[in-house]
Amino acid sequence: MQVHGINVVPTISWSDKESYDWCFDGEPKYGVVAVSSVGCMNNEEKKQMFMDGYKEMIKRLEPETILFYGNVPESCSGNIVNIKSYIQKRFGKD
Repeated sequence: MQVHGINVVPTISWSDKESYDWCFDGEPKYGVVAVSSVGCMNNEEKKQMFMDGYKEMIKRLEPETILFYGNVPESCSGNIVNIKSYIQKRFGKD
């Protein structure tokens, strides 16, 4: 799509620390990225894995802007543009 002049925003996702090299490899530095917290905030272990990966993404990619789908944990940093999930829009939940 980029070859044809369409702006593409990569969605960044990860699992555990062993996935980081593969997950962040080839992603643009200093650009716009998208992440989602949907489905990974329902227990402490998942929250911690999300935050560990988020911090690593910030360190490795240094994104200019982060399009964040879902609830934004207070400990997330960066130039975040929050995009509410369907359930947040539908039921007014944060």
